[in-house]
Amino acid sequence: MYKLIMVLALISLNAFGSRAQFIPFLDSLEQRLVIDSGHLLLNVTDHIRAKKAGFLFSRNAEASYHPLFNSISLKKDYLIRERGLYRIKSYEEFSSGGSYNPFSSLGGTIFHELAHADFDVYLEENKRHYMYKLLTDELPSWFKTHYPRVNAKTATHELFGYTAGDFFYRLNDSIETILMNHGLYTHQEKCFSKIALKKIAMKNGISLVNPTFVDILQAKPIATVSVPDYIFINGNEINVKALPQKFKESLIRYFVETYGFPKDTQELISKLNSSFYLDKLKNCYL
Repeated sequence: MYKLIMVLALISLNAFGSRAQFIPFLDSLEQRLVIDSGHLLLNVTDHIRAKKAGFLFSRNAEASYHPLFNSISLKKDYLIRERGLYRIKSYEEFSSGGSYNPFSSLGGTIFHELAHADFDVYLEENKRHYMYKLLTDELPSWFKTHYPRVNAKTATHELFGYTAGDFFYRLNDSIETILMNHGLYTHQEKCFSKIALKKIAMKNGISLVNPTFVDILQAKPIATVSVPDYIFINGNEINVKALPQKFKESLIRYFVETYGFPKDTQELISKLNSSFYLDKLKNCYL
C-alpha cells in the first residue's frame, strides 16, 4: 500500500510540472549572465516542478532537489504564486528597489538545484552522453576510494551542483566588476557622474565616441577555476582538491558547451558587447 501511495503521489506531482514555473527565471539567467538556458528549458524543466518548501524542509537550507518527486523546493522568498502554482521569480521580481538585488546570490542557489535536476532527469538517463560514465561510474568510484564513509552518489551530485553554483557566482562577480569599472551601477539604472566617466574612459581606454566594453580584467579565468575545492554534504565539508584534472576538465567542458559560460573575461567582454549591457553603457557615455 505504501508503494502504491508513493507512486500515485509521484504521478500527481509530475502532472503539474511546467516550464512556466521556470521561464521568467531562465530568461533572467540568460539576460543578466549572458549565457544559454535553452538546455534547461527544453530538456529539464518539462520533467520537474518548483514548489514552496514544506514542513519537512530544513530550516538551514535555502533550497533542495528531491529526485523521487523530481521537484525543487524553495523558500517562499524565491517564489511567486500565479494561477494556482508557484513559479520562480525573475531578476526584476527579486529586487526590492535598492542598490542590491539578491538575484546575485539567490540565483546561484537556484542554478545549483537546477543542476541536480539536469543530472537526475537528463544526464543520468542519457547513456550515450560523454558525461554519463563520469557521473555514474568514475566520480562515484573516486569518492568511494577517498571518502568511503560518504554516500558516493550524493557526493557526485553535490560536486555537480556546487560546480554549477561556482560557475554562476564567478561569472556574476566578473560581470559586476566589469560594470563598476566602466562606471555603471550593476542593479540600478544609474551611471557614475560625467566627470568620473571621463576619467574611467581615459584610464581604461574606452572610446567616448563609440563606447564598448574592454577587458579591464585581462583575460582573467572564469570557467577553468569554477570547479570547487570543497563541497558540503549535510553540513560536512569534503575536500575535492585532489580530484583528477581530467574529471575537472570534463565538468568544465559540460558547463561551457551546454550553457555557454565564457572561459575567461575576454570571452565575456565579447558577450557583453552583444548584449543589453552595451545599450546601458552607451546611455551612460553618450
